[in-house]
Amino acid sequence: MGDPNQGALTYNASGQTVTRTKNSAVTNYVWAGGDQNELVSTSTGSASKSYVYGRADRNGVPTMESFTRNGQTSYLDTDPSGSPIALTTG
Repeated sequence: MGDPNQGALTYNASGQTVTRTKNSAVTNYVWAGGDQNELVSTSTGSASKSYVYGRADRNGVPTMESFTRNGQTSYLDTDPSGSPIALTTG
């Protein structure tokens, strides 16, 4: 049984959330990457977020380089292991 505070969730074959419905607001999630482990975008109504990935970290997980929320892009700086160390909003 899921957490009722999270709303109703649906999943894809890889077990990732593809939709979330809470208080009649529906959020859609789009995934990509060889292992479907890169969240590409989310959208709820007219609000949207998109994500850009770069190199993989030491565990082989793609590292997020930037994200855009409602037209404003922010950039993540990472150390050599892939851990975030700074956030710059442009």
